[in-house]
Amino acid sequence: MNMHNTSVILSILVFCVAFPISFVCLFRGIYYLLLASKNQKDGAPENRFIKFNLLNSLVIQGALTESGNQHKKKGIKNLSVFICLSLLVFGMFSLSSSGNVT
Repeated sequence: MNMHNTSVILSILVFCVAFPISFVCLFRGIYYLLLASKNQKDGAPENRFIKFNLLNSLVIQGALTESGNQHKKKGIKNLSVFICLSLLVFGMFSLSSSGNVT
């Protein structure tokens, strides 16, 4: 086996592992961010920015309860794992298709 075949096999293996994990992390991230937006403090709906869009409570400081902040951290962590794994898969396929893997 030459180096190009090895890189193609490696990129296929990375894809088979990273692709399902990344999409699970994407859906978990969306789920946790939606849970966080439901856990607003009592005075938060009077804020004009939150009244316009409920997802703004994720950005405005002090608008979420303690459990909302925990869900927000979990959601951001899952979305960052999704982004990293997607970049890994994209990088592996671009390297294996160009044939420049050392």
